[in-house]
Formats: sequence, C-alpha cells, structure tokens
Amino acid sequence: MNYPKTNTTNTNNMLNKPIITRTLCNVVLIAGVILCAISSAAGNTTFEKPVLIMGESYGIHERQALIEELLVREAWVYVDGGAYQSAKTWHDYALVIICDDAPQLSDPEQLAAAQKYIRQGGRILGVGSFMNTFRNVSLESMAWIGATGFQYGLQGAIHVTASDMIPEHIDVDAMRLAFASPYAANAMTTGQPLLTKANAPVAFVHSYGHGEVVVVGRELFRVRVLEKQTMQDHGGDALRDWFATIIKRSQPLTRARAIEHHMNDFPRDKPVVWFRDPGHQSRGADYFVQPFPRSHEQIKSIRMDMGIGEFESFPIYVTARENITGYRVNVSNLLHTNKQHQIASEKFRIRKQGLAAPHLTVGDYWLLDPNNPQQPAFDLQANKTATIWFTFDTTDIKPGEYLGQIQLGEQTVEFKIKVWDVALPSEEYFEAQATFMWASLGIDPTQAGKSPLDFSVFDRHLDNLAAHHVSYNSDVYWPLYLAANALIRDTGQTLPEAIANKTVTMDKLPDLDFSMFNHFVDAAVARDMPWMHCAIKNLPTEWYDIAKRITHNPALERDGPEHQRIKSWMLNQTLDFFASRGIYQIMSFHADEIGLDKVEHEATTAQLIADRGIHPMFTVTVGPGESLDALRRLRPICDVWIWNITVLQHVQETLKQYPSLLKPDDLQYTYTADWNHASYMLNRERGVFFAHEKLNGWYIHGYLRWYPNGGAVFGGKSGPIDTEGWEGARDGIEDARYFARITELADRLINHHDPRARKIAQQTQRDIQQWIAPDQSDNDPYVRMIAKSYEKRLDYYLPHSNLIDIRQLKSIMLERLAALEKFDTQTPRLEYADAVIAIGDSLNIEIAGHDVGGNQLRQSLAEKISITQWSDTATLLAVDKPNTSTHQQAQHAAKTHRVLIGSEDDHPLIQQLAQAGRLGVTARYPGPQDFRIVHIPATASDNSTNISGGNAGHVDNADGVGTGLTVIFARDSEGITRGVQQFVHLARLRIKPR
Repeated sequence: MNYPKTNTTNTNNMLNKPIITRTLCNVVLIAGVILCAISSAAGNTTFEKPVLIMGESYGIHERQALIEELLVREAWVYVDGGAYQSAKTWHDYALVIICDDAPQLSDPEQLAAAQKYIRQGGRILGVGSFMNTFRNVSLESMAWIGATGFQYGLQGAIHVTASDMIPEHIDVDAMRLAFASPYAANAMTTGQPLLTKANAPVAFVHSYGHGEVVVVGRELFRVRVLEKQTMQDHGGDALRDWFATIIKRSQPLTRARAIEHHMNDFPRDKPVVWFRDPGHQSRGADYFVQPFPRSHEQIKSIRMDMGIGEFESFPIYVTARENITGYRVNVSNLLHTNKQHQIASEKFRIRKQGLAAPHLTVGDYWLLDPNNPQQPAFDLQANKTATIWFTFDTTDIKPGEYLGQIQLGEQTVEFKIKVWDVALPSEEYFEAQATFMWASLGIDPTQAGKSPLDFSVFDRHLDNLAAHHVSYNSDVYWPLYLAANALIRDTGQTLPEAIANKTVTMDKLPDLDFSMFNHFVDAAVARDMPWMHCAIKNLPTEWYDIAKRITHNPALERDGPEHQRIKSWMLNQTLDFFASRGIYQIMSFHADEIGLDKVEHEATTAQLIADRGIHPMFTVTVGPGESLDALRRLRPICDVWIWNITVLQHVQETLKQYPSLLKPDDLQYTYTADWNHASYMLNRERGVFFAHEKLNGWYIHGYLRWYPNGGAVFGGKSGPIDTEGWEGARDGIEDARYFARITELADRLINHHDPRARKIAQQTQRDIQQWIAPDQSDNDPYVRMIAKSYEKRLDYYLPHSNLIDIRQLKSIMLERLAALEKFDTQTPRLEYADAVIAIGDSLNIEIAGHDVGGNQLRQSLAEKISITQWSDTATLLAVDKPNTSTHQQAQHAAKTHRVLIGSEDDHPLIQQLAQAGRLGVTARYPGPQDFRIVHIPATASDNSTNISGGNAGHVDNADGVGTGLTVIFARDSEGITRGVQQFVHLARLRIKPR
C-alpha cells in the first residue's frame, strides 16, 4: 500500500534492481521523537506526559497485566519500553513503572540519571521484585529511594494504612485478601508505609525532591491468576483500582487529551482521514503513542498489489473532534483501465475496530461489522481516533489495474489496485490449522443423544476458517464426547444406556452409530479442508472409562488385554465413522510440549493411532527438542513436528547434521498462542519468516478460546468476530505461500536453458536473502525481518518490520513470480474439475460397467451429493474386450473430463484399455473402504501403464483431478458413493504435488 508523503518504493521495473525504503526506526527513537513533539506542542512545556512501563523475565507478565488492566482501560498514553529503557530518557514521562529488577539501573550513570529524574519531579512505581535491583548498591547512597532492603516475609496479618493513596471506595477486605499470600516485604526504612504485614511494610511511598517513589511488593499478575482459582472476584479488582489511584497521582497523558491538544491545525467540524504505519502497535490508531495525525499524514490515495484468489486487509484512521453519528464509509465499483472489466464494491468488507463485548478488558482488538453492511456507517466519538479496516477479495478477478474510490464521510480517497496474473498458491506450499474449542460457544456437549451445537453458528465459524485458508483441529470437546453420544446401530440405544443395561459386554462389542456428528465432518469437506484434524489424543482417557464400565472393574489394568480389546474396538469404530464421511487422511494432535520424562509414554500411546494410518503430531519444545535421543525415539511415530520457536534454530542445525531424523514425508510446523495481544503485523510477518525457515505449516493455538480475551476470534452465538491478529495471520499465510512458491521456482529455474529465466532466478535468490536477513551494514534494507533476532525476541514487542515494508515485499514477490512462471513448464496445473464448484453443483457422472445398479446408485448418491447430469450409457466399460472404438471413446472422455463409475470387476478392462490406447493411468487406493479411483490423463503418454497402490488413509496428490477421465470402482453402491464423495472433495482443490 502506497500512501502520499511516505518514502515508499516505486514498484515499477523491480526485476533488475534492489528495493530500497526507509530504515525502520528503533521504537525508542520513535518514542523520543513523538514525546518531544508532545512536550513542546503549542509552546506548552507543562503538557501532560505519557507513562513508561518496563520489565523482563517474569516481569513481562506483570507488564502485560498492568497494560491491559490499567493503562488501556484508563485510556492513558503509554510507551512499552520492553526490558529496559535508559534512565536518561525518563524525563519524557510522567511516570516510570518498573515491573522487575532492572540490573541496568545499578550502573552508576543510570542510577544518577534516575535520581535526577525523581529530584526534578519524576515518579517511579516499582512492582514485585523491583528492589532486588539495588541489592549490590551501597545502601547509604539509596536514601532517595526510601529503602534499605526489600525481603519477602511469610507470616503476619495485613494492615491498611490510612492515606489518600488508599481511597475510601476501595474494599479494604479485598486488599487484605489480595496481599494474604507470602509476597510481602519485611525490612523497610524512611518510606511511609501504605500496607504492612506483621508490622513490616508491604508497600511504601517515599518523597524525594519534587518527585516520588512508590514500591509495591506484590505481583499484580499473580493476584489476577489466583483470583480465577481461589480468591473472590473483587480481590483483583480492588488491587487494580488501588494501582489506578497511584498512577493517577502522576497525572499521565490521556489519549483524548492528547488529541484535543494537538488538533488545532485541523478544522473542528470535519474528521481527519490519515495513515501512519502501525508497526507492531495493536488495538488501532487510538492506542498509538501519538494517537492523532500530523498534517502530512492525511491521505489522498491508496495503492495495493494482489494475486488472484486471495485477501488483503488494510487500515485507515479517522480522528474526530466532535461526536458524529452515522459516519458513512463506502467503496465504489473499481473499473479496469481497459474499461471492459470491473470489480464490484461487494468485494470489500468494511469494519471498525472496537470491543466485541463490554466485559472484555484488554482493548479494541476486534473488527466489528456495521449494523447494515450494505450501507456501512459508524459513530465517531469526540477526541478519539477510529480505525477502519478494509478487507478485499480477488477471487475470480481478471488480472490488470483497477481504479475506484473510498468515500469516508465527505472525503474521497482514490483507490488503485493491481491484480497480477498470479494465482495464490495452494495449501500444499504452506498449510495452516487452528484449534477450535467448541465449549467456547457455551454449548453443553455432555448430554447424550442431543445435538451438541447450533450448527448455523458452527457453519459461520467454518466459513471463517475457510476464508482464512485454515483447517480446523477439533480440540477436545466434541471428539471427547463421541462415545457419550454414540448410538448402538441395531437398537438405537445410547452407548451409556446399553452399558448400564449390560447389553454391551466383552463378548458383544456392537457396531456404533456416530451420525449425530456427521455435520462436523461434512462441513469441513464441503469447505475444501484437505485433512481431517482430530485430537485423537483425547479419546483414550474416555475409552479407558468405557472399558472400566463394560468390565465392571474400576481397577482395570490399563495395558491389560481387556482394555486393549475395548480400546481397539472404539478406535476402529471411530475410524469407520470418519471413513463413512469420505475422510481418509487424519492428522491427530497427540501431545503438547511433552517433557523428556514423557517421551517414551507418548511414543508408545501414539503407536496405536499410527498403526491405523493416522498421522500423529507433537508440539516439541525445550527438552525433547534439544535431545537427539528423544527425537530419534519419536521419529518412527511422529509425522508432523510442531517446533516451538525457542528450539527451532537448534532443531534446524540438528537436522542439517542428521537429516535422517525426519522421514521423507514428515511435515514441519511451528505454533503460536499469544492471541490476547496479537497485532496485525505480529502475525503477518511470521508467514514469510516461517516459509523462509522451510516450514510446511503453522499450527495456530486458540482460534476460539474458552476465556474471552484469548482467542483469535470472539465467539458466542453471534460469532465469529475477528481480531486484527487473525486478519494478519491470514495475510501472513498468503505471504508464506507466495514466498515458498517463488523460492521453489527460483531454485528450479536457476539452470534453465533460457538465459532470461536464469537471470531472474539468480536475482531472486540474491534478493531472498535480503528480504529476510538483510546485511546490517546496509542503511536502507527494505524489509527488516531478521531471523536471528526473531528467535531472541520471544515477547514480540519490538518491531523489526512494518506494514509498508511487507506490502512492498509482497509487490516485488508478485512481480517476480509472474516473471518466473512464464518459464515454468513442470508444475502440474491441476485446476478445478469441470462444473465442480461447490457440493450441490452438477457433475457429469456416467453409470457404466457390470452390475453397478444405476437406479440404486443414483438414490444413494442423491442423499449425499446433488448430481444433475447423468448418462445411462455404458459404452466404455460394459464390453468384454476393448476395441478401436472404445479406445477413441476413452480418449474423447479424457479430453472432456468425465467421471465414470464401474464395478470392481471392470478394473482389468481399464488396464487393457490403457495399454492398447497408450494412455498413462494412475490408480489410487484411498483407504480400507473398498473403492478405487483411477485417473486417465487427457494427454496420451508412454506405452507404460502406471498402476500403483497407496497406503491406507491416503489419496496421494490426486494427480490429474480436474483434467482427463476419472473412473471410480467399488464392490457396491455404498462404496461407490464414498468414492464419489472423495473425488468431489479432491476435485474441488487446487493441489500441487509435493
């Protein structure tokens, strides 16, 4: 996206020259520039100042809690200083909060600067172990801070000292409750006690010069955690309110005050439309350190570069000085420069950033649709900055340049978009899946025999996942209750009822009916999710409980023969259920961050599901991730390795030394979970980084969480409501696929016979190193996404990339990809099958062969899939021997792409036909359900015929789907129905073989 008066790159003629942009400033330097502007604005040197908050180690949790519970809620302007910011800069802040011991402060020069800051009127709030900073400092020199020591005491009652810092409205009993744990001081001097425990101060205030130091020997984060477990609700609230009282004494700058003070250069009656690169700032522009525009930040035009079949989100900011009701925001139709094509305005989704529900505490992470999406309008509040998000969809858009307008109130912003002749690569280049916790929707799935969910809500969530190119992992909730909701197929009784009635015994383990859960599976298949992600890991505990009830033995031996038999029965019944829905690939999240002592146990239990063709996946962190023996033990079992970022670099180095640690088809993922404070850029920048690290995918913890502040979306009966981080994840996944595709092409075309292809490939390989890890001696790297810094930056606060940079990176990738693909003749281009766009659309099916039973088959298929194009001819397969006529018919059918159905007895005829007609044939054996999918490509090949079998549970690459002749064989109509379902599912995917 290119904005006016911003030093961005001209994307023209990017093939043969490096991209140069502005260097991204360090966050501290940015804060310094902004704060200078604030403190000197309008000549008012006494204007309020922001708050600085710092802390590392465990203090990062304390820091985040104070930000979310206080600074955000109270609308105070703050700067997150990370682990530490030099005391020489503290004069720019009304208050400095230090949430941990800060060893940097024990440096004499830093200590002198801090003392000067307090003496001249500054304030420090030290929390938790702050006083440990001074344990090696001379106590005589520390009189200005008010303490000789800070120890933790374990005994004694809490006494609340009367003070203006303990306001009357605060519940004193709650304060006592909050400080009842052992975190209290027992040795203080010179400071005025605010709270005491066993006659020793828990918190104190000390005046020095014109300033003040307050120390609270208590960790707010611990209080909030304990509050959820054992404390009364108001305990943490009282402590938060008390901290608010202390912070207010410093009169910190509020966002509204900052806007009011600095908007005099703009008309009062017209909102200002503007943009500033957000970097890693989250919650929208109202939460910027400088939450108001500067004159040069007003925007007149926007430009974007996109491929075909993708999405892109971008923000625009609107600051109002007066309340405005019904502020309208619209996008016009976009007209192609050739005047022949246009993009309808409906391709845009317009949302305003805000709170999804009143009880949420961490700020405006959510993107809210207007009441009337057809006529988007929002209310603007005086002295606040609204963030409006636009999400654009290029599905089925013709390539070219388009022009249009975005109307924001009375202001018009020109909108330009270039759609490159490059399709978004498929999930084969970079996969993503997310955990979806059904209980987060407030549903009780424990009631046997009742639907566990309002499927209309479920479908909206599945639509959201599919639109973000993510598959779902059904974590815990509905798989855990499969057995509780299972019916006995012959009697219709629930399984628990049958066990109670003793009609299920060790000698009579019946077939089960899981049909209640059909929609959970079918909805994913209908949305092109290529794998079935199911947390099989959660089922063995339930199976053990069932085994104890069936055997009437509460002390049943876990690994004994009776339990093993029942466990195998339950697993087979579960897999039969999935197979009945057309699912033949199951990825099971088996274990999460196991310790070294658990490796053997998890490997043994995972073997049960691996033996049945299910792909176990493990999240691997410190311990196993750093142990060669542990990795070797997991190797035969684990098919999907989900590396924690803390061990990723170590693992990659280990794999270079021992490449055989991974099996040839193993996948490597990584995972993230910090959705409660994820910014758009935090998640977007990860995509290219993960692809650069040669990872196959991204496991996203917590698409929907049980606690409201933690998920990628807000759920509930009206959900989903996306967070900005979730939008960033989607765009990052798309970036990863482009990056993986361009890397593959550059590597493959580097030795191409055409010198033009070689030149572009060589330049691309050189540029890729700059895109991810630029030389730090270069003053103008245009993307600052440094792999070595990433793995050290685990708290994800300091930015080393920004939205401007990554948009430029995408632009050059699209241009380079368009150039490279012109020389690519090897990649199979498997497009959508003819007429197969969505389940329910027509599919050209011919009934052919021996003893198929056309009418019965039609009826069976009609229950699953709507097929309107039928042919009763059996001219191709219903012959005893192939001849010239049938060869010609086969070739014609292959060119027009038809699907024929035959009985298993007809399979040899296809082989003869292929051999006689010189057609290449590939047979696939998707699984244990007795059907086969045979594909005859549209183009004749060598005389050889390739008839090969795959492993149970796989349809390898579905080569040829979407072009040529497909024949489905089975022993009966039920098998054929499953085969057609599976074919339709595969035919609708763009699949690039690995």
